[in-house]
Amino acid sequence: MEKIAGGKKTIDMPVCMFRVPQHVKKNNEAYYEPKFISIGPYHHEKEHLQEMEDHKWRYLYDFLSRDPNKKLDEYLTVMRTLVPSVRERYCEKIHLTDDELAEIILLDGCFILELFTKWVNEIDPILAIPWNT
Repeated sequence: MEKIAGGKKTIDMPVCMFRVPQHVKKNNEAYYEPKFISIGPYHHEKEHLQEMEDHKWRYLYDFLSRDPNKKLDEYLTVMRTLVPSVRERYCEKIHLTDDELAEIILLDGCFILELFTKWVNEIDPILAIPWNT
């Protein structure tokens, strides 16, 4: 699994992101479809999940504000270098441009990290939302 590429160690990872097969979710579809938030490209465009996009952007800016010397474009540039690898991890073609996918990677990844940070410190009203309804 480990190999040397251009003097750097890399890990050759297989496809690991799959949609839940229809025959599995047929009787319990509600358990497999996101109710509040989309993480990653599969459910990104679903209208009922768009309300949380504003929160994700707010969390991204909170996360990025920790290093005011770096700009959003610098982070997006790094994410664009990861896009080919991200695409390889999905079992089906992701119908987004490289820029769109890079934005999703950055937005969702920083949202998750910032959510954990805020959760530990209990400093955001979004944490009071009843997520299990």
